[in-house]
Amino acid sequence: RDRLRSRGLGDVYKRQLLIMVVNGIGLYLFAYPFMRLFTNSVNAARIGSEMLRLVSFSEPFFGLMIVLEGISYGMGRTKHVFACEAVSMWGIRIFGTFLCVNVFGLGLKAVWLCMIADNICKAILLYIFRPKHVEENADDRGALR
Repeated sequence: RDRLRSRGLGDVYKRQLLIMVVNGIGLYLFAYPFMRLFTNSVNAARIGSEMLRLVSFSEPFFGLMIVLEGISYGMGRTKHVFACEAVSMWGIRIFGTFLCVNVFGLGLKAVWLCMIADNICKAILLYIFRPKHVEENADDRGALR
């Protein structure tokens, strides 16, 4: 029964990974047409599509982060999520962007890379510090009780 619970939750992670990989591929392949939905400017669409292609590679990590946050929030474990979010947001996204723009003189691409690094860091931190008893609280399908 414990093996079934663990497998059920593992299926949730696998489904999320599959969905976000497909989403990332779609985002990469159709970045320019997506941008054209929001702007008539060819130059803005070109620059925006470059940034969307960068972000497309971090989609699986973003999906993992969302799933782990949801599990933690559902279990009432909000302090460790807040700590992971705060460390990553302030340490990577905000401070990293400040350094890239104001100290190193880098541009938009560096700002987006800081955002991507923040999402990846949050996914890793939330996975490392996920509630260890999640598998014990999951039914055979991976749904939390």
